[in-house]
Amino acid sequence: MDDLQRPLCFLLTGGAVPRLGGCPSKGLETRQYIMTRVATASIRAVVAFLFGVFLVIYKCFHKEMDMPDNDADIRNIRIFDTTLRDGEQSPGATMTIEEKLRLARQLARLGVDIIEAGFAIASDGDFNAIKLIAAEVEGPVICSLARAKEGDIKRAHEAIKDAPRRRIHTF
Repeated sequence: MDDLQRPLCFLLTGGAVPRLGGCPSKGLETRQYIMTRVATASIRAVVAFLFGVFLVIYKCFHKEMDMPDNDADIRNIRIFDTTLRDGEQSPGATMTIEEKLRLARQLARLGVDIIEAGFAIASDGDFNAIKLIAAEVEGPVICSLARAKEGDIKRAHEAIKDAPRRRIHTF
């Protein structure tokens, strides 16, 4: 039998005689053989992807890279933390006002640039927490999320007005 007449699995296994209904590779059944090949290919794909990401990051932050001729410096990265607003929406992840303040202080110690402290219009509890964080936490920009509605923006401004550095994010 020449190579054109042999089944593909026979060629892939280096000449092992396939069992009925199987493409053995060192004694593996067809399904196991295919899954082994898929897993190996998947691992290779993930490694290649991560290597590609590494190369992009390296090129972006390497000092000899040609930077764009505009005011934006792509090497200036800001950490924007949404834990106090978005993180609390997870089931069972509610925090007291004291816990929110403690977390905001820890984020400031960690060097976070921007803390989205909450959604001021959502509730009095959120408003009070944002107001307390704005008054007590120094360093990061304290921001409140707001819809693009006058009432939301006024409420957000009222909550963050005591922060030395403040911002309102709208959607």
